[in-house]
Amino acid sequence: HTDLASRDPGLPKLLGGMGRHHENVTVMFADIKNFTAMSRAISSVEVMHFLNTLFSQFDDLVDSMEHLGLYKVETIGDCYMCAAGLLTRGEDGAMVMWDGDGSPVHHLFTLAREMLEVARTTEMPASGGQPVVLR
Repeated sequence: HTDLASRDPGLPKLLGGMGRHHENVTVMFADIKNFTAMSRAISSVEVMHFLNTLFSQFDDLVDSMEHLGLYKVETIGDCYMCAAGLLTRGEDGAMVMWDGDGSPVHHLFTLAREMLEVARTTEMPASGGQPVVLR
């Protein structure tokens, strides 16, 4: 076990400045139902095209609601992860801590409804014309 602080006395101060306390953050994970079965039925290029198309639409929604404190964290395979009440874009374009009005839960719920609408109007590949279902 190596104590990094003993090797660099300034490290605790540096790392302490990186962490932030957030009073009210909501995180959402949106997973595509039957993704594994679908991905086995089509080529990897088709899978990537499908995910890029769907997730780009989700990104556009998040971008349009960024002023409400919505932030895309990452995609993990077929899972889209985002948060509310965490970060927003400042006047200079840099990401800053969100300190806006309203409820992050409400803002993320609004995004979730919009994402469900996008999914409902997007065809799941290799499904016989069925829409994407998120869970």
